[in-house]
Amino acid sequence: MRGLHIGRLAVGRVPRIVGTAVSAESLDSAARIAKPAFDLLEIRVDCMDSRWPAGAIRLREAGIPLILTVRSALEGGAWRGAEAERKRVYLSNLAVADAVDVEIRSRALKTVARAARRRGRLVIGSFHDFDGTPSMAVLRRIVWRGRAAGAHVVKIATHVGGEADLERLLDLLAESREPLCVLGMGPRGAAARVRLARAGSCLTYGYVDRPAAPGQPSCRELAGKLRRARLTA
Repeated sequence: MRGLHIGRLAVGRVPRIVGTAVSAESLDSAARIAKPAFDLLEIRVDCMDSRWPAGAIRLREAGIPLILTVRSALEGGAWRGAEAERKRVYLSNLAVADAVDVEIRSRALKTVARAARRRGRLVIGSFHDFDGTPSMAVLRRIVWRGRAAGAHVVKIATHVGGEADLERLLDLLAESREPLCVLGMGPRGAAARVRLARAGSCLTYGYVDRPAAPGQPSCRELAGKLRRARLTA
């Protein structure tokens, strides 16, 4: 993969807004938006019913890059089924996705990453901590594990309880030589996301219909803040 792209969208130089969709209805709505506030869309399959593939196809036809996510309940998602079945959902739907997001702590990551890379799909290895922000040593180890397992981009989302937590995330971005997505969650999450985008986070997430994480702002709110900070492409 020459450079990093999700579909035709280059990833790395400017922060891209990912709209998180958690219902099949939101996919239909997103396909009808003339000027969306997001650059690409994350389909949270773990939150959706069986209608989602039809919506994904319409979005691809509309030229919107798509991230396929089947988030485990162990990291804040709604998937409570067998891990083998979750892996099958990823592998059987690579044709309708431009990227996949799999947890770094999941055994499925290596298998899904290999299959996705063969098809030219970008791989996001993600880590979520809803209680706090780990130490720098732990954060560095997470990044290393994700890249070793085949992730093109490592995504780290942690609860930001205070300035010290945010500073650790900013330091992690500053020392990274490869594209990294870093997000804040909790009451300080929305403000943290803008600061982290300014510091180099390659992706930042907002919701389309309802929040998928504590403190997650809407795409429109996030786009406005990035525009005022002169961070839009």
